[in-house]
Order: sequence, then structure tokens, then C-alpha cells
Amino acid sequence: MPDPFCDVSRPESGTHPCESRLDDACAQWHSGGMTDSARVLVVDDDPDLVRLLKYAFTKDGYQVETATDGRMGLEQALSFRPQVVITDLMMPGMDGTALCRALKANPDLHPIYVVILTARDESDSHITNLELGADDYVVKPAALHELRARVQVGLRWVVSQTQLQRMATSDSLTGLPNRYVLNGVLAREVTRANEEGKPLSLIWLDLDHFKKINDTFGHAVGDRALQQLADIIRAQVRATDVPARYGGEEFVILLPGVERATAWGIARRLRQTIATGLWPAVVRSMADTSLAPFLEEVHELTASLGVVSLDQLDDPTAEALLQAADAAAYQAKEAGRNRVRLYQSPGVDEQEPEYAPGDPTVTREVEVTRLYAALARLGPAVSFRDPGLPAQIRSALNAQAAGWATVGADRVAQPGGCAGVTPETAAQLVRLVNWADLSHAVNLMSQSLPVVSLSDLLLPSGEPRLAMATAVAALDSSGRLCGGLWAAWEQATRLTTRHKFILGYLARILGLELELQAARAATVSASALPTPDPPISR
Repeated sequence: MPDPFCDVSRPESGTHPCESRLDDACAQWHSGGMTDSARVLVVDDDPDLVRLLKYAFTKDGYQVETATDGRMGLEQALSFRPQVVITDLMMPGMDGTALCRALKANPDLHPIYVVILTARDESDSHITNLELGADDYVVKPAALHELRARVQVGLRWVVSQTQLQRMATSDSLTGLPNRYVLNGVLAREVTRANEEGKPLSLIWLDLDHFKKINDTFGHAVGDRALQQLADIIRAQVRATDVPARYGGEEFVILLPGVERATAWGIARRLRQTIATGLWPAVVRSMADTSLAPFLEEVHELTASLGVVSLDQLDDPTAEALLQAADAAAYQAKEAGRNRVRLYQSPGVDEQEPEYAPGDPTVTREVEVTRLYAALARLGPAVSFRDPGLPAQIRSALNAQAAGWATVGADRVAQPGGCAGVTPETAAQLVRLVNWADLSHAVNLMSQSLPVVSLSDLLLPSGEPRLAMATAVAALDSSGRLCGGLWAAWEQATRLTTRHKFILGYLARILGLELELQAARAATVSASALPTPDPPISR
């Protein structure tokens, strides 16, 4: 049986061989086992026969390449990757028997169907070639309709083998490589890293509270979450990395050639993307189902990640690498979930600010992606009449708490809706903000967001301590201060353009809604005044 694992050698750029073969298998699975047209290679030292077969099979719709000897045929097979090979038995140099042996021994060409053409109708010769791996043989002179039938049989066999290979090497739900493939590739990469002294890192990813999702909404929603997570992982890793579903809600990402610091940055970025984008993607994908209103009540689905590099281990083996990454992910869960832990580095605070200055793992592209994900979470019809909006704002800003306030003519702020803290705490926080001096949405992008220290905030027992807050003023159409938005975090957080954009966008909506509310209230008050009696006619 050919080795099911791919050769882990890779070019400097391009797709990892393992991932490439799995992608090919997926494409062939969905297309019934054949791509645009099946590929046939004809190898024979008779040029007239070669021209005839090429003409006939090309007319049938196949892609056809030819060779006039075994060595040329092997070179063509390695570049052309045929599904069916028709080869003469007796050729100068490398004959059909040697060619068949070479084709079947190369795992990169599997599955391949080999038909031997022979002028010798001798059972011993047929048996020898079948034992060497030939799948069929035809005695010359061969009728064209018979060769066509043998090719069709061969293509059906290739389809079935491709489907079996895909079932054996990839996870049926997510399409990622499965644990079986991971174990084989991991063993080879560890051996390579130890022999060549190259870095090798691994990320263990475990979804937080996934059982609760299954228990609350059913396994159909849980399965959709795993599929969306697999899509996020694919988008976040390089072509040379190997992501795999290890089992249940656990995923592993193998990072060949990646040092610890870079792996740490990849894990941080992946955690942030999952926290802001995974659950909204699930909600969008099930928007047309009866579960949609209930799914919107959940605001995020997060993951805990563990990172380890091979050079950290006293016993640099594949098994030890997996165990260390699993242990680090467990530490992340113990520390509060939605975190990244580096193996044997418990002193590092992984619930880091959104990014630090000069952090190479956070680019403008990532920031824009986060912004669009946050706006998608808020939805197209934002209204402060919706009591669930503060929770959406909190989730979009990755804040511990968020809310809004109204400001009257006396410049005194009163809390509106809030999420993440009690109304009493929100009232305290609103009083700490100097609303009259705040930036508003018109000039917000050219200024820095204010940072409000919350060290003096009195919190009830059991409520998480808040370190800082920011706020943006909301103005009505005449430029009068009428309210504002606020968000608070447990620790110091770098406020970015994304925070400005979201808060400014919402502040404009709040200002308009408060102005309309005031106009309606004035209309109601006017209609409630007593109507004067008509004058008495004399």
C-alpha cells in the first residue's frame, strides 16, 4: 500500500505538498473524481500507434500526453500527473515493466491506473506485470473500442480511490486534515527539525464553552461553528502550515520553520479573529433558519490557545510537543479562557492590549478586517431602542462593559442602556465622564479618544474591576450635546482607529435618535395642553 503521508519537503514558496494533495482530493471528490477532463498518458515506441491513440482519446475529451520510451514516460508522468497510463511492454531502455514499477512506487502519483499493452499473449508475463502493480493488460493488436472501455474502467477506479483517500486523510465535517494525517506529518517534521536544527512550533486550539452551544442550540449549530472555525484557521495560516482537526472542538496547527515568538504572534492574531468574527459568521450563515433570533442573543464564541516550540522541550518528540501544547491550552482555560498561553511561561499576561506599538503581527489589513467584522456584528439596522445594542457594542469593541447616556439642557448626564455592569455601576461611570469636553463624531478621527481612569469606581462584590474607559459625545442636528457613548475595559487598552470609527458611527445614530425622541415628546406635550374655549357670540 502506498504511503498515505505526503513528502514533507517543500519549496521556498508555494503550497505544502500535504495540503496540495488534500486540496486535489477535495476538488476531485466534488467533481466526481475528475477535474475539467481526465488525463491519459500513452507510452509506446511505435510513433504511428502513439499518434492514433492521442487523436482518438483527445477527440473523446481527454487530456493526452505521449512518450516514446519508458524514461520519457516517467518524466511526463511526474509533470503531467495522469490518472491512466497506457504503456507498451517491450520498449528499449526502460521497458513497460520497469515503468510500471516506478509509477506504482511513487506515492505522489497515487492513485494511477496502468494498462499494459503486450504482443506476447503469455500468462507468465501477464502475472508478472500484475504482481508488479499493473491494473490491466491488453494484447496487441488492440481494438480502439476495447482500449476506450479499459480507460473508462480505470477512471472509475481512480475516482473510488480518490474518495477513499479523502475519507481516510481529511475530516469529513471541516475538510481539514484529520488526526491520522497530522500524526504522520508531525512525526516527519519533528525528525527533520531535530536533524537539521530548524525551528518547529505548534498551536493547540480549544473552543470555549462549546458544549453549551451544542446543548443550547443543537449539534447542527455546533457543526456550523466548527466549519466556520476551520475557514478562519485556513485564512490565518500560511500555505506551508498544517492545520488539522484533532477531535471534537480541538484543533492543532503545525508551523514548520516558525520560531516561538512568531508562533506566539500567530496565536494572538488567531484568538482575536475568532473572538470578533467566529460567532457573527455562524449567525450570518444561519440567518434564514428559525434559530436566527436565538443565535443573535449570543455575542461571541471564543477559543483558548496553547503555543509550544520544539526547542523548549527536554524530550523533543512529536508526542511531547502535542502534550506540551495541550497543557498550555489548559492553562489558558484555567486563566479565564479567550487567552493564549505559551508553554512554561505562566508569568506572561496573554490577555494583551489589542496590539502594542511596532507589533509586526498586526497590520493595517488585519485592522481593517477587524473593523468590518465589528460592523457586521452590529448589523445594518442599529437602533438604541434595541435593549440588546449595548451588548453588541461591548462585543464589537472587545470591551468588558459598554453603554450610552443622555445629556439634558443642564449638562447633567443620565445613564441609558448598558451591558457588562450593573445600572448602578453604569451611573457612577457616566458621572466620571466630563461629557461637555468630549470629542464628537464630526472631528473624532483627527483627535485621540479620551482615557478615563476608573480607579475610583466603587464596584459591588463579584463585579469585575475596570481599569479604564473612553467616551464620545453625541450631538443633535443643531450641534447641541444630547448624549454620548462609553466603553470600559478591565486593563489598559490601546485605543485605535477602529474604536474611533465604531464609536463615531454609533454617536451619530444616537444623536439623531435622541433628537427625534425629544421632538416626539414635545409634540405629545403640545397636544396635551387644554384647548381654549371658542369665543362666545353675542
